[in-house]
This record gives sequence, C-alpha cells and structure tokens, in this order.
Amino acid sequence: MRRVAAPFGSLPVACRLFGLLLLVLATVDGARAEARGEIAAAEPSAADLMLFRAAQVDDPEMAEFALDRGASIAIRDPHGRTALLFAAESNSPKVVARLLRHGARPDEATSDDGWTGLHYAAYQGWLAVADLLIAAKAPLEARESDHGNTPLLLAARRGKAVIVARLIRAGAQVDVRDLSDGNTPMIDGAFSADPVAVLSELLVAGADPTLAATDGVTPLIAAADHGSADATGLLLSNGAVLEARTKSGETALLRAASQGHLDVLELLAKAGADLEVRDERGLTPLTTALRNADRPMVERLLALGADPKAPGPEGRTPVIVAARGGEAALLALLLKAGAPADSADDRGNTALMYAANVGFAQGVELLLGAGADPSRVARDGWTAIQAAEMIGADDIVARLRAAGAKK
Repeated sequence: MRRVAAPFGSLPVACRLFGLLLLVLATVDGARAEARGEIAAAEPSAADLMLFRAAQVDDPEMAEFALDRGASIAIRDPHGRTALLFAAESNSPKVVARLLRHGARPDEATSDDGWTGLHYAAYQGWLAVADLLIAAKAPLEARESDHGNTPLLLAARRGKAVIVARLIRAGAQVDVRDLSDGNTPMIDGAFSADPVAVLSELLVAGADPTLAATDGVTPLIAAADHGSADATGLLLSNGAVLEARTKSGETALLRAASQGHLDVLELLAKAGADLEVRDERGLTPLTTALRNADRPMVERLLALGADPKAPGPEGRTPVIVAARGGEAALLALLLKAGAPADSADDRGNTALMYAANVGFAQGVELLLGAGADPSRVARDGWTAIQAAEMIGADDIVARLRAAGAKK
C-alpha cells in the first residue's frame, strides 16, 4: 500500500541530503529534467520546504507565502513528487487548487513510477482532490509505470465507488485494461472491498461483464473467488458467462468451492452451474473440497447433487481422496451418500489400500463396514495388508486378517 511519506524531514539535515541527491540527479538525468521543466537546484530553499509542508497539512496561506518567497512548483522531493503530487497524495484540496492556479501541471507524474495526482486521489478515494484535477483536465487515461493502471483501474480495485463514478462521468474508458494482467475495472471491482457499488457504477456506464483478463479470470470468477454473493448475483443478472473458464480450467463454481464460499456456490448452482465441471488437472468441485478437508463445502455439494462416485485425476474417486487424507468425517459422508467403498483408481489401488498405507485405522473400519473387500489385489500385486505392513501398522494388519484378507 502506498503511504504518504514526509518530503524532506528535518530542515538542516534534509537540505544537505536533498542537495546531494539533486546534484546526482542533475548529472545523471539533467536532460530529462530540463525537458520536463524541472528545477535542478543544489538544495531546496526554505521556501521550497515550506511549500511541501503546506501541501502536507493543506494550508493554502502557507503555500501562498512560500510561493511569494520563491518556492518552486517544479522541484521534486526524494520520492520524485512535486508539491502538487504531494498535496494530492496528502488529501490537501485547498493547496491543490492554489498550486493549479499558480501553474502546476495536472498531468505531472512521479519520476520513478509515473503516478499522477489523479492516480493518488483515485487510490486513496480523495474526492475533492479528484474533482479539482479532473476539472483541470488531468489525463484520465494516464498509466503508472509498474502495472499500467489508470486512475479508474486503481479506484475500482480499491473499492472507491464514488471516485469510479466521477471518473466515468468525466469520460474514463470503462473497459480499459492494465498492462500487467489485462484486468478491467470490472475485474478489479469484483475483487475490491465494495464490489457491488463499484460494479453497479460500471455496469450502468456500459462496462462489459464478460471480458476476461490475460489468465482468463472474468468479473464473475473474481467475485466468486472473493466470496461476494451479492456481486455474484449482480453479475449473473447482467449477462456474466456462468461457465467461463480461466486458463487453468477453473469456473466461478470451482473457485467458490476451492475458497469455501458456500453462499456463492449455492447461488451459482441454482443458476445452473455444472457441479461436475473439472479444471485442467481433472479436479471437480467435490474433489477440491475433499482435498481442502472442507466438511461444510462437501456437505453442501452432496446436498446439491454432486456425484460422490465421480473419479478425479488418475481415477481417484472421492472415497479414495478422503481415505488418503485420513478424513473420517468426510469418508463417512461419502459412504452415506452412496459412494462405493470398494472403488479403485486407474492402477487398481482401492480406498482400503490407501487407508491402510497411511495408518488410517478409523478409515479402514469405515470401509470394511461399508463392504470393502480386504482381499482385492492391485494391478501391481499390491494388497491392503502389504500396504499396512509397509508402514508397520500391525493393528491394521490384524484387522484386515480378521476381515478375511490372506496376504
């Protein structure tokens, strides 16, 4: 998170340090500074320091006093900010207005990462500052240099719905993308702290809820991942694509299942989302919930009709996943839902073999009680007894022999 940093610190020390910095900058970057019209003085004057102090505390009289005594509106602090940029970051609208009247450029940006005053106002939610800069024709589509975000993208990601509305009214592009991930304001807004307010402003302005980022994330997938049922419902009612997938094959429902968002999952299921959808690894929502040991999610998926028999990667059924994970409660839920106790994966390894191999005595008991065959042999000749003997689980070996296993 960006923070407002003091521009120069204490006066005597700061003057010397800043003077050295400016001398270096003047040598290395003199041509660029000259092209921007910046001042490359050896050190800031007392008036310059006063101007930055005024910008920090929003004191227009102090700013005027400093300007009357020769303070420069172009000089920059060690963070690359002019007084206008520092005032914008500090939420000092009265000083912003005064500096603009004195000729400060609304398009000026920090020298290191390209943040304009409007970027600062959008990020922090400073409405009065934003209004002043917009009125002064600050560039709405300026991009900071780290990720290529415009002010609207920053406001959307930060959940600053009022700023979003102002920027849209001023003509900001509602479907603009950042240059790092291809996120749109809709995607950023879905991830924000106030997704419904931000998305509502964008949708009214005609933003496209179906556009995806570079990785395939859509606003709906973002809302599902973030856990906002209200935002999910809003997007579904405005044309979001229910089965859109990320590049890794995840849908909104898969994201909701993996993050444990029960209300979002139910909303998506009722809208018709596929409960048996698989990502690129072959994981279903149920398998994902089992791997996460998320009992409430497993219960909800089973109640909604998820198939307790559907195999996942390498043919591992939900029962096998629960057995390998040593999750007795989940295993009992699956068996009660009708999952076959004797299911095997692509290599012929059964849930009983896996339970024996991890020392899951309670699981062995549950599976045997549900009818698992202790004598089954995998394709490589492996048996449940061998699996238990491998880890020295003598109690499980004895229980399997008692159930009729021979080897």
